[in-house]
Amino acid sequence: MYHFQSTQQLRKDIDAYLKDRCSHDDAVSLLEYLSTDAEAEKLFKQVSAFRAMSEAHFFARQEKPSLRKIHRRIGKAQGHTVSFWIATVAAAVAALLLVNSLVLLRKNREVTETYTQVTSPYVIRVPEGSRTTVSLPDGTLVTLNSGSSIVYNHDFGIFDRKVELKGEGYFEVAKDLGKPFSVHVDKMTVEVTGTTFNVNAYDDEEYILVSLLEGRVNLSNGRGVTMALYQNEVASFNRRSGQFTKKHAEVKNSADWVDGGFTFENTPFTTIAHRLERKFNIRIIIESERLKKQYYTATFSAEKSVYDILREIDVENQYTWRETDGGLIISEKTNNH
Repeated sequence: MYHFQSTQQLRKDIDAYLKDRCSHDDAVSLLEYLSTDAEAEKLFKQVSAFRAMSEAHFFARQEKPSLRKIHRRIGKAQGHTVSFWIATVAAAVAALLLVNSLVLLRKNREVTETYTQVTSPYVIRVPEGSRTTVSLPDGTLVTLNSGSSIVYNHDFGIFDRKVELKGEGYFEVAKDLGKPFSVHVDKMTVEVTGTTFNVNAYDDEEYILVSLLEGRVNLSNGRGVTMALYQNEVASFNRRSGQFTKKHAEVKNSADWVDGGFTFENTPFTTIAHRLERKFNIRIIIESERLKKQYYTATFSAEKSVYDILREIDVENQYTWRETDGGLIISEKTNNH
């Protein structure tokens, strides 16, 4: 019986099966598992289509040299006194290559029709208070934060590598110089060939933040404005103006949430409250106007609760909070003496 460990391992096992690099028993176990799990079966179809289209170019490159060799062999056979069966066999091999070529083209066409003409894309949504890691057909890993979603088409990886993001995602992009990887967020696009970066693009925040941990990315706003972003830089995209700015920063802090941590630097409490709401799946009501204007810098581990974070933020003991249905109400203390 096949034992599921992770999506990444399942992808490797499927790839080994398609390359005929697993034992008979392992193949049987894998196929039995695929028949009982719809998501696993979907992944199998994606990997199969991606590999079929990728290998088509290899077979196409091999076809012409092979045919040239056979034609030369036929020519030599015709110019000398040799047995008739030599030329016949050579011609038969050439015909077989031609048939294989036609079969390959037909299979490519079938794969293309199957995976590119489907209108409904794959949509992966993460509920509030959760996070998950998605393995895309090309091997790219995307970790989605609470309340985030990613959308990609069935033909992902065959002709291009495009995804749409809402919320926050941490991308570890598989390298493919022939097919750049692009993330579309609202009016902005991030394009790479292989790198590691974080995109924070929740709808309720005015700025989209792109933090580059490794490699290089190119940003564009769809109106001809572009910006190159390098390692240890953070770009800020203003949704209203469509303009970019960037700065050097400790970008590793931007991905603390991947392990459940929580980091903010010179951030208004209203933004912190939004992030706490998503992380802990609660509603926060701020009754203090002074608190709304306060900025904070801090880092918290994954073990910290929302109450731990609020207590450490309120170092001067100026605020109080009380629970309500599904959330918290934060207000100023009536007596701060």
